[in-house]
Amino acid sequence: VVKTKAPAVLRLVFHDAGTYRRGLGPVLATMDALRDTPAAAASLADVIAAAGAYAVELTGGPIIRVRLGRVDAVSADPENRMPADTLTGEEQRAHFVRAGFSTREMVAIAGAHTIGGKGFGEPYVFDNEYYKTLLARPLEYVRKYAEDQGLFFEDFGAAYLKLTEQGATW
Repeated sequence: VVKTKAPAVLRLVFHDAGTYRRGLGPVLATMDALRDTPAAAASLADVIAAAGAYAVELTGGPIIRVRLGRVDAVSADPENRMPADTLTGEEQRAHFVRAGFSTREMVAIAGAHTIGGKGFGEPYVFDNEYYKTLLARPLEYVRKYAEDQGLFFEDFGAAYLKLTEQGATW
């Protein structure tokens, strides 16, 4: 993964790979590169989770140790698993609570928006600029993450792992 592809690869982790969204190309290239290696048995789900973690590290974020062994899904995820872009903050919070995430985890995982040129600092630098931008309308963890990048890195890594393992079979 090159830095310019890191935002798309990280977004891929949050969306069903079966939709062939941006970011899938580097993942498929990685799978192809693994073909004749001991890692050839890695599932697409594992490679996507690992690629997203690497995209975070590559852009200056925390090192996330992804557990491997996922079994690829044989059918599409249920509808509305991802929150709609039109949800209010309270609706988003309720969506994540139903999925088993705390407010803290939801706010941490939203930090993925710090890369990708969405107006939250440098497009290829994983940092806490996202939270500094949001300070005008802060939640408790927005303020904490804006003040403490180390805490953001720690919580993002934990929430990322939880997200990538949700619904996975081993």
